Amino acid sequence: MALRNMLKQPASITSAMHAHTLPLMTPPIIRATVFVAFVSGMLHGTATAQDTIRVKSTAAPLWGPNVKLTVAQEIGRADGPDEYSFGSIGAVTFDKRGRLYVYDSQDKKLRAYDASGKFMRTIGRSGAGPGEYEDVTTLKFTDDTVLVIRDAELSRVSFFYPNGKLRGSFNNPGLSKVGFKDFTVDREGLTTFSTRRSDPALAQGARALDRLRYNQLMRVRSNGTLVDSMNIPTALPYDDATMFMIASWGAGNNFVAQSSYAALNSGGFVAGDGDKLRFMIRPAKGSVRIVERAWTPAPLGREERANWLEFAAYMKTRPQGVGGSGKPRDFQIPSTKPAFKDIFTDEDSRIWVSVWAPAHKVELPPRPGSSTATNPRLVWRQSETYEVFSDKGEYLGRVVMPDGMWAGNSRGNRMWTIGTGPNDEEIIRVYTMSGSAALKQ
Repeated sequence: MALRNMLKQPASITSAMHAHTLPLMTPPIIRATVFVAFVSGMLHGTATAQDTIRVKSTAAPLWGPNVKLTVAQEIGRADGPDEYSFGSIGAVTFDKRGRLYVYDSQDKKLRAYDASGKFMRTIGRSGAGPGEYEDVTTLKFTDDTVLVIRDAELSRVSFFYPNGKLRGSFNNPGLSKVGFKDFTVDREGLTTFSTRRSDPALAQGARALDRLRYNQLMRVRSNGTLVDSMNIPTALPYDDATMFMIASWGAGNNFVAQSSYAALNSGGFVAGDGDKLRFMIRPAKGSVRIVERAWTPAPLGREERANWLEFAAYMKTRPQGVGGSGKPRDFQIPSTKPAFKDIFTDEDSRIWVSVWAPAHKVELPPRPGSSTATNPRLVWRQSETYEVFSDKGEYLGRVVMPDGMWAGNSRGNRMWTIGTGPNDEEIIRVYTMSGSAALKQ
């Protein structure tokens, strides 16, 4: 079933069933209109059908209207010992003690730091043998005692003890090679990851990445044996006019609505299309929830849109300006922004929806005299902004990041973020979040 159609239910479903308003089984502050409907299940091996609950979120944020971020720790230096400098941060995780594990994809080293930020050791080494890795894209913990590594290049998942000793590993040729949100270790200790297949229905001229469809989440034991799998709804078709960018100030595109999904530590996944603040929570067990909250689209101001139009015109002259069909891409810049650009989940299975928000103009330093760059520079930036929900659909609150930082992961009231320092060096910064009494460690 297509994700867009799933999200637009239960119009046809509830007409054939009894629909009524129910109090959501959460604290009294949560107000929701709920429709109970029956849909065909997507979980293989544990269920064939599930109820669907539609949640219209109207409640005030449980975390309060103003979530404050306070810097607790920072790692990353422009100059100094190698173990405190990052060439390119590829993956980050942490344990309950606050110990941090960082993979630097430039020098291919996995480093461990204690809760104070002091370097402890390097785990494993670059290579293809046991206990080695080539391209770590995700780091997780199981039961907070075993470090789990996804190696995209070797299609391998490895398990290490925190002291660096290898516990075991397994290979899966279908292990996805892109992204990090589709990989987790759930509360049952099962490793979850998406598998891929090539879609022959797509044009042969399309880019290799566009021919891939990530259609299932697999849950496996630590030896790689399958427990069950779950179908991921079909995403919005890839728009050939999408101009995707990753920069030091964040990631995004030219305001094109995209599909997004992420695995949940509590089991299952969350998925949605970015045109509205609406998403589906699909647990491994229990009812599916369709969560929607009112959203006012952010407009593009006249100067901001003119800056983007100039940048889009330049991109059309570059190799990226040619589509899979060989025809020039028409990078459109709308007058308003979609609701959101991506979805993430954290260690507490909270859902972080990265929303489009109003931008502000920044002053960029002049280019060096030796620079030969001629491209226009995007000077309108938005601070990374997240609408946060529980895995039951409760609205928790809004978190706005400082410029140059974006959320990497969180647990309790602590957030691990990635960004750039004053000298454009890559840094990891830990924040303490404070708000209402509901936001606690």
